Amino acid sequence: QTGETAQRSAQTAQTTAESANTLAGKAMSKANKNEGDIISLKSSIVTGIPVYNYSIIDDSYSNKVYITFDKTSRMLYINGEIKVKNVQSSSAKLFTIPSNIIEAIGFTTTRTLIVGAFMTTATRFGSVNGQLFANGDYTVTGDAQATYYSISSAIYTGEWE
Repeated sequence: QTGETAQRSAQTAQTTAESANTLAGKAMSKANKNEGDIISLKSSIVTGIPVYNYSIIDDSYSNKVYITFDKTSRMLYINGEIKVKNVQSSSAKLFTIPSNIIEAIGFTTTRTLIVGAFMTTATRFGSVNGQLFANGDYTVTGDAQATYYSISSAIYTGEWE
């Protein structure tokens, strides 16, 4: 009777161990999939620092523009602020987007951006349109008296060539 009880206990322990092993295998499989998903997401993000047009950028100000492109969602994010000087016309190139981002987007024609930036002048606040050229130049069309641009754009590029 003691031997039978021990055998039943051993069988129960073996069943429990097999179940735990199966659950551990499933957990490991999910962890590996999640790790792969995270690596894939990280590799889909392209970032870069723009090359500023210093002929009109006031470098005494802490100009910061952040550019990120998500290859999976095809979203281009341009956010930051720039103080300008010596703007002589209503159309001005603020910066050039790095080539690694332009290559990731893969477009070949100029794109007009619906909301490019908000600008301030000494007397008023207004919105302007922007353009993104195939070479990465980012221009805004606004007021020749603009002194400051605050840019916040999320641009879907999925339908661009």
